[in-house]
Amino acid sequence: MNDLISKKDETLEITLKNLYAQGYLTKQRLWQLSHELDLIIQKRVLNFNHGNSTSIHFENYTWIIEAIDYIFVHGYASYKNKEYLLQTTALKDVLYTGVKVIQNEIVEIKDLFEKIKMQAVYFPNDFMKYLIKKEIPSILSAWNSYNFELYYSRIKEDLSYPLLDGLPVLHQMYDLKGSDLVFYYLKRVDMEISFCMLFQKEYAEFCQLFKSIRNISVSEVFINLSEICMNQAIASYILHQRLSLLLSETQVKYLKEKLKNTKSVETIVHTAMEAILSFTDKETKEYFMMFQDIWVKNFMDFTFLDVDILVYKKKQDEQLHTFFMKKYSDINFSEMIEQLQANITVKDKIELLQRNQLQIYDMIDLLENAVFFEDEYLQYFRSLDLLSFSILLKCIIMDSSYTDLDDLLEYGIEEDSEWMRYLRIYVQSLHQEQYQEIKNNIASIKIVWK
Repeated sequence: MNDLISKKDETLEITLKNLYAQGYLTKQRLWQLSHELDLIIQKRVLNFNHGNSTSIHFENYTWIIEAIDYIFVHGYASYKNKEYLLQTTALKDVLYTGVKVIQNEIVEIKDLFEKIKMQAVYFPNDFMKYLIKKEIPSILSAWNSYNFELYYSRIKEDLSYPLLDGLPVLHQMYDLKGSDLVFYYLKRVDMEISFCMLFQKEYAEFCQLFKSIRNISVSEVFINLSEICMNQAIASYILHQRLSLLLSETQVKYLKEKLKNTKSVETIVHTAMEAILSFTDKETKEYFMMFQDIWVKNFMDFTFLDVDILVYKKKQDEQLHTFFMKKYSDINFSEMIEQLQANITVKDKIELLQRNQLQIYDMIDLLENAVFFEDEYLQYFRSLDLLSFSILLKCIIMDSSYTDLDDLLEYGIEEDSEWMRYLRIYVQSLHQEQYQEIKNNIASIKIVWK
């Protein structure tokens, strides 16, 4: 049978009436339970007044009744065959069970809170900080106070950090209240912050960009942090299929044109979100996909209404730093070639090169000594980020008579050089926006040899 308590009728009194109406309680048993409830209320009122009086303001009396109902519902719901429970079980025992159920929930709340505190330090925001420093500690403190049972059903503080679908107070948080509301809310905060953790290494740089573009710090804005991170991540994934928050003005312009020419912005956004959320757990993925309409709307507005939803480097800020580099590393070149030409996997080769932090010309010499074979070259090139690959190409162009990447690819690839042929194949396999980014990098990179 379905639960006898509906969401809108979660009270002890209504539960007793329903049980009696459905034949699970006799008239005499109903009277016994009603009498026990009166005694429980009297005791709670006396306790509220510190044993001094049974007189109480109506508002506080209502609060006490609400607290009893809340505890009862939690205890009652934990029993099997609960429609028969109150035929023999005293209300005080059900209430005792309810307190234990809620206290177990509070243990989980505390664990969630500690996890959120540890992760939130990487994502400074005044509203998140207030939640962590003031609101949740105040709620936890009330649950340890003299009349702690009263605060199970009513929390002392509003929850002021907005979730993806807004503030709890705006929509009554799905008919939840008290400890249930806090638990539900913190589970969502936890999933949102855990998602943001995917971008922890880039977040500080992103915040700098945000302030330069918006003229306000991320820490000061009343905004959901996971929404703005997802905006950036979707854009990055559509552009070059990788997780990142960092975008350039050139990339954003290209993205807008790409979306304008697509048949379905919704499909592209959905696909990007699926890919991004594959790096999270199942529960987090399901949670974010519940709100995919947020990002579909964001990118529809971005594409067709020119709403500025993204943060990016302006063209004047896209100039890369000068790189001061040595041409060669302090390594035993012959020994390195010997290790690379040994019977090891391409993964081992790449890891060996990364460990030794080779300079560019060392790397070029190794490539010319055929340390890779056929498709292994492609795997090596894929292991490089776009900036590192741009520096490699910049050095090749600097040592030639060619002016840019287009010129090099058209005239500068020697067919008898295996590694250069695979270099061409790799570059030609890049997405247009990646190719353009590399071209921009090459044009703006300045290399000074030490």
